[in-house]
Amino acid sequence: MMFSFQNLLKAYYQCRKGKRKTISAAKFEINFESELLKLEKELISRNYQPSPSICFAVTDPKLREVWAADFRDRVIHHLLVIYLEPVWERIFIFHSYACRRFKGAHKAVRYLKKAIRPDLFFLQTDIQSFFVSIDKDVLFSIVKKRVNNPEILWLAEKIIYHDPTTNYIPRGDLNLLRSVPPHKSLFGKVNRGLPIGNLTSQFFANMYLNELDQFV
Repeated sequence: MMFSFQNLLKAYYQCRKGKRKTISAAKFEINFESELLKLEKELISRNYQPSPSICFAVTDPKLREVWAADFRDRVIHHLLVIYLEPVWERIFIFHSYACRRFKGAHKAVRYLKKAIRPDLFFLQTDIQSFFVSIDKDVLFSIVKKRVNNPEILWLAEKIIYHDPTTNYIPRGDLNLLRSVPPHKSLFGKVNRGLPIGNLTSQFFANMYLNELDQFV
C-alpha cells in the first residue's frame, strides 16, 4: 500500500534533511510517529487536506511570491515525488538539469563549457511567469498518461488542484507581497498556477516542460 506507515516514514526522513532546525519540523518531530500515523489514516480514508501555507515575497533574484507548505504537507509532497520520480526519470532528456538528482546549474554550466564551439548557434527562450501560468488540467492529464495507481492519482489531483490562496498565513513585508504584479501571483488565478516553494511544484514543472523537450 502506497500510503503505508513505512512509506510515510521514508518520506519523513527525506523531508527533514536540512530542515530539522525549523519550528514546524521540530514540532512535528516531537511526536513524529503519531503524526505519521495520523497522516496514514487521513490518506487511506482520503480525508487528507493540505494545511495553510505561509505566503511571503522575496526579491532575490527578482520579485516573486513564495509559498511555504506546513511540514506535514511537505512529508506528503516527498511521498508523492518518491513514487513519480523513477517513472519520469526514465523519460526526461539527459540535458534537463533543473531540480534533478546529480544534475543542477553547475553541472549544466560545466557541460556547456565543454560543448560550446564557434560554429554553434543557440536559442534562448523563457516562459513568462511560468509557475503561475501552468494549466492544472494539462498537468493532471500528463500525470494520468503514465500513472495507473488510484492512490497516487488521487493524491496528485489533491495537490495539483489545491488553491493555497484560499487559506494562507501572510508573513514578512506585506507591502512587498502586495506589490507582486498580478501576472506573477497565484491570487486571482482560476485552474492555473503552482505555488513556488513546494517540492511537488518543482517536479511537476519538470514533467510539464518535458512535453516541450520531447517536442523539440
